Amino acid sequence: MDFFLLGLLCFLLLWVAVGYALFFFGTGNSVRNSPVIRRTASHKLALVGERIEVSLSCAAIGIPPAPTTEHPRWDIVLLIDHSGSMGDGPGSALDEARKAAINLIETTPRGFRFAIVAFDDTSLCVCPMSPRGRGLLRAIREIHSGGGTDIALGLRNAASSMPPKEGTEKQAVILLSDGGSAAEPALAAAEQIKADGVLLITIGFDAADMGLLRAIASSPEQCYEIDNLEELTALYTEIGSKMVGAGLSNVRVAEFLNAKGWGVRGWGDIDPVERRLAAGEFAWRFSTLEERPTVLSYTIEAHCPGWRRIAHQNAQLTALHPDGKQFEAESNRNPYVLVLPGIPGWQLLWLILNPLFFLTFGRFFCHEQKFTSIAPNKEALFPQPFDLPAPLAASPPMAADLSIPPILMIGVGYGGIHAITHAKRLLWERDRDRLTEEKVRFLGIDTASERFFPSPKVGSISLDADERFSLQAALEPVVRSEAIGKTTRYPWLPAKNLVAGAARPALLRGAGHERSLGRLALLESREEMAGQLRQRIKQLADSADQEPLQVLIVGTSGGGTSSGVVADLCGAVRRELNQAGLKGAGISLFLMAPFHGTDEGADKRLSRQRLCNHQALFLELERLCVLRGQPLAPDANGKKITAGFDRLLLVGSHRQQDIDNHLNLYPKTGETLFCWLASAAFRAHFEQMDQTGAAITDTHGFGVGHRLEPASRYLYPRTLREWLSQEALLYSLATRVWDRRETGDTEQAFMLDTQSGEHGQKLRNSLLHSPNWAGEMPWLFSNLHSLQEENTLYGLLQSGGGPTISERVGHVERADFIRRQRGLMETTLDTWVTDTLNGQIPEGPESSGLYVLYQAFHAIGDMCQQAVAALDGLDRQTQMQLVQEEISVIRDLVAQTIAGISAWRGQLEQWGLIFGEGKQSVTLEKGAINTFDGLMHHMRRTAAHLRENLEQTRHYTSPALAITHAQVKEIRQRFQPNVDDIFARFAWRVSRDGVRPSLILKIQSISVHEFKIGEISNTRSVAEIVRGLSAVLRELQYPLVKDLDTVCLADFPGGEELRAPEPPRLDGLSSGAHGAYLIQGDNLAISRTSAETIPLKPLDGKEERLISVENNLSLLDAWKLEPCAAFPPFIHIEEYNAYRCYHAYCHIHKQEPDHLDARIVALFTDINTIINFAIHGLANGNIATSEYAGQPAWIDRNLSAENNFLARVEDNGIRDFFSVAQAWITRCREQNFQEIEITQDDLQKIPLWEKAIIDHQLVREMDGVIAKQFSQVVIGALVS
Repeated sequence: MDFFLLGLLCFLLLWVAVGYALFFFGTGNSVRNSPVIRRTASHKLALVGERIEVSLSCAAIGIPPAPTTEHPRWDIVLLIDHSGSMGDGPGSALDEARKAAINLIETTPRGFRFAIVAFDDTSLCVCPMSPRGRGLLRAIREIHSGGGTDIALGLRNAASSMPPKEGTEKQAVILLSDGGSAAEPALAAAEQIKADGVLLITIGFDAADMGLLRAIASSPEQCYEIDNLEELTALYTEIGSKMVGAGLSNVRVAEFLNAKGWGVRGWGDIDPVERRLAAGEFAWRFSTLEERPTVLSYTIEAHCPGWRRIAHQNAQLTALHPDGKQFEAESNRNPYVLVLPGIPGWQLLWLILNPLFFLTFGRFFCHEQKFTSIAPNKEALFPQPFDLPAPLAASPPMAADLSIPPILMIGVGYGGIHAITHAKRLLWERDRDRLTEEKVRFLGIDTASERFFPSPKVGSISLDADERFSLQAALEPVVRSEAIGKTTRYPWLPAKNLVAGAARPALLRGAGHERSLGRLALLESREEMAGQLRQRIKQLADSADQEPLQVLIVGTSGGGTSSGVVADLCGAVRRELNQAGLKGAGISLFLMAPFHGTDEGADKRLSRQRLCNHQALFLELERLCVLRGQPLAPDANGKKITAGFDRLLLVGSHRQQDIDNHLNLYPKTGETLFCWLASAAFRAHFEQMDQTGAAITDTHGFGVGHRLEPASRYLYPRTLREWLSQEALLYSLATRVWDRRETGDTEQAFMLDTQSGEHGQKLRNSLLHSPNWAGEMPWLFSNLHSLQEENTLYGLLQSGGGPTISERVGHVERADFIRRQRGLMETTLDTWVTDTLNGQIPEGPESSGLYVLYQAFHAIGDMCQQAVAALDGLDRQTQMQLVQEEISVIRDLVAQTIAGISAWRGQLEQWGLIFGEGKQSVTLEKGAINTFDGLMHHMRRTAAHLRENLEQTRHYTSPALAITHAQVKEIRQRFQPNVDDIFARFAWRVSRDGVRPSLILKIQSISVHEFKIGEISNTRSVAEIVRGLSAVLRELQYPLVKDLDTVCLADFPGGEELRAPEPPRLDGLSSGAHGAYLIQGDNLAISRTSAETIPLKPLDGKEERLISVENNLSLLDAWKLEPCAAFPPFIHIEEYNAYRCYHAYCHIHKQEPDHLDARIVALFTDINTIINFAIHGLANGNIATSEYAGQPAWIDRNLSAENNFLARVEDNGIRDFFSVAQAWITRCREQNFQEIEITQDDLQKIPLWEKAIIDHQLVREMDGVIAKQFSQVVIGALVS
């Protein structure tokens, strides 16, 4: 026995010693791998259910230093949008923004300073510029959601929060927003910030106005768009890494928790950005790593006893070293934690229940539990019947006399795309169905991709995705080949300058005012471009119905893309039309003035570049007008494309001036395009000028066009109607869905706010009042008022009013009773929801809706919680078996009722996300924040956008809004629809999938639409329902304000006056040109003018228009511009050759170059052939007159009589010269003549050659100016 006890004692001592050794070494925090990252735990010994804090300390210790380890200092203002749409609860946009901001502050170098500015429709600096500290984190956590969005106000506050520079520190503002606001003040505030040298970074998501944010940012690269809120912290980290500049950056720390036995219960100051909690894996990201540790922490809870590692593998740290190499480090794998059963006092037994014990017997202590659920009984629903009225009739198209032929409208470059979008909007204003017909096609062509130049929005209209085409052929190899190759395909391309960095040949962001890049992009993308044209021309040809097809091409005359593309594009369109058998189709080229607007902030260099581009383009167009059919460039098959436009229309004032392109030039050009598209009289006026213009060109040798300056005022009926109907729906939803009461303030009636709880309390009382319901009420609902206080509850149970006695339920039937009560409870809740939303509640509130119902259910849930407290109190005080049995049953009834109400509250919250107010409600209970964001916010934003669209038209020079603010308000009051007319078409019903209820909304508009909401897991699914529901509501609202279509300008005397355009010039015009006014409008007249007035048939009674025109005007006289100081950037070989030679001559003789006659320029397709003509033909006297076939003719004396004919002698010396020159050049090409070698001795003969050329009969009989220009260009070719 003694040996047995001794052995047992030794065994126990050995057991304890081994267990203690395991405990001592297993719970130690020694660093066995890298000192860079170290894992520690707050407990070595814990009970089940006890929480443990685990820390990962990360520091740049033992890492080879970078060449430059000093971080730049930054002062950063975090500008955070906390509008209502950002939400406020867990997982909301604002919650993610707070986490991302805290992550950035906590993980950037300690030399960084931060200020926090929050803005909605107000702005507040919640923390001034400060170094890292708890004050910053506290300020961020106290930001909660608010009202609207005013980006300009936030930017101004951010600017004032940025302290003056004290040294070499850098400064930045990081703006985060999910919305938009007025563009002009926001851009002005941003320009002020950027002017002070502050880096402005913008981040947008969800419904953010990315076009505005991109314009606000310091550069397009500093504007970011995210699709998933979970990416926000990673994006902030990326931005911080770029600012760090030295040391380790892009740091990622991954942790691998032992998921068996541990559960994550919370995070420290910095939340991980990657989470797979089921596998126990999560990771943090931050900007840099310093020698002072950055501590990452999380809290875990022990699930079951055992001797357990916290993590099943080492935490891993990866980072980017400044030398570009990846740095990696691992933490220690320890520590273990000894977890004992969750019974107080068991800690004293830890030496026995030590690690050795759990290594031996641990498998018996921790295992997974499986649970089963019982499917509920399904009960029939008994809501009151609710019938929908008959469907609405579709509203007819607006009355407008539009004469629209099949038209393809092509906008080229930034300005061209803007202009056709304005034209599309004006068409949309008149007839919402016209855009879907087969007669109109839009195509925007640009060298900039959609990413860097999103399609502009005009009002609510923009080009569709399939209406944009980007010329994105790979140009860099072509440019490099042209720069270093011995031969060249594009002699006009300044390839060496481009390779040297003078422009971006990749072109993803546009041609950058480089005409050569614009044309090169088109030529390298000719096949794709031809496919785009061919597809649209075929579609239009199939629907033409004997009407001639019209193609309108529009661009700016000074832009790089448009001025480089339009000439070749006209030829490409003409070729596709001819191949389609549409040779009678018309092509009209519209060009805008090259003047820049002050809002672009362009410097003088860009302004000069635009003017030079304009001059080069118009000299090229001059040749194409004078010599129709001249070859431009070969297509993919080697065939020549030729000039294709029938007429040229120029839009803009004749005076060089600063203009606002967006409020002046683009709307006016769009209006001109629309006039051509919709008015047969407008088209006829200019088509009748074609023959006269051709005669002027033949007589005088210059191209002609028509300059227009429109001015009009317009009602904008569809924008007005959509805005009014949207406001009406907002008001209706406010009064009926959200129980908004009349305030007497018309403006405030549209500013919704969360309701007080009184209506919810009233509805709760109506729901719980049993006489209101014919069917059976659940026991709990019938007696809920009696369960709120212990004495009342005790009296109820003592008197036999408990569920088992009153319902005569025995022990055997108790389970069935509780199941039946659950089905009855679900049926009752479903009936309450249906009848409340359909307005069928007896003695209910005057108007009820989702939020009032939510409040009522919240109040009933509070009563259930109060009943739980009363049951607990009574259970502690009484020993009566009967009472305790009743308490047990009531607990089960209360628990399932709370679950049922919670399910409905979740469903109502989800519908609140759809029919939300865009405002945050009060905290309903701990951990449950009702965000209520969705359709109402979407609709309010839409209404504000429509109102802004309408207000913007007031600033357009043309077409401007024709009515005043007061008249707009009068229209709103006059056409306000009846709220009952809208909500009579809403019907709600309930369906159930197991225990989960679903609320279905049926809307009867022109047709019946149903919306069923399930689990909303992300904002994208919310947005899909919002878009669908919004579309149905728009369909519903049109018939409600249909009488608005009958109003016209005559109904609004005293409206905004028509702003008269600049009068047409009557004197000093080129030969054959004349000025006039085109008038559209029955009551429009012009006083004190000597210009001709030409009335045109108006389109409808909602507009009047006055157009100043100068018909058949010389292209070079359309706009009086300063001459281009440098050599014009020609991109066609004729102009490139002729003007290069001419400028060489002018440089030698120190004279100012002038414009060359277009017919001379057309000869210079090849310099050697023209030199051959001048030297061999003219200077050497080989060209002479003789008899040929009995008539005087020009011949080549070097050839035999059978082959020497060049051209017949005519009475016109100019015609003789160009006929002979073209014949000589053609013969040289056919005979493949040898290139002329000009020796040093030949240079001595140049004066003799020049005199011989001038004295030749063919030249002498020609106009003296043209003869002089020809000789000068030839001499320039010889000397250059």
